[in-house]
Amino acid sequence: MAQVANIYFRVDLDTGSEHIATGQGEKAGIALNIGGDEYSRQQYTIETTTSQLIFDGPNAVPFSDFELIAITSDQDLEIEFVTDNDGTVGKVVNNFSIKQNIPFILSSNVARAIAGGVLGENFADGTADTIDEIRLKNNQATDATVEVLIATLITQYTGYRYNLVSRTSKGIQS
Repeated sequence: MAQVANIYFRVDLDTGSEHIATGQGEKAGIALNIGGDEYSRQQYTIETTTSQLIFDGPNAVPFSDFELIAITSDQDLEIEFVTDNDGTVGKVVNNFSIKQNIPFILSSNVARAIAGGVLGENFADGTADTIDEIRLKNNQATDATVEVLIATLITQYTGYRYNLVSRTSKGIQS
């Protein structure tokens, strides 16, 4: 029997004059069926000024790709993605920030390796590829406690419902 991952995503923004809600509520999540035992849940303590490899695609066990990665941390972190590590275009590295206590979710390891790391006017430039490695770096003064869930799915997006609701004093709703 396949395991099921349910993702609930909702952001509420109250500006004082406007309330904006995006995503789905607690009862309208995204149900994702995980294939066999193809998931990994790891917890890390990343010491200050150190990094941690959390996904090594070519050498990952039990799987070398993913359709879901969810990362939470009690500290701000930097996340690094290495694409095209096999050398077709050359090793391309991208770096982003993750804010503490805000889940970071990526729904696929599919990416584009762009020579020189420069995105042209055509966003689809580059070689279709996958994310080969993911690292987290802690530049904070305090050690970070991090949880990482990685899964390969057999069925995606069942029960998905997306609503964008804006309630303002002007009475705008959608």
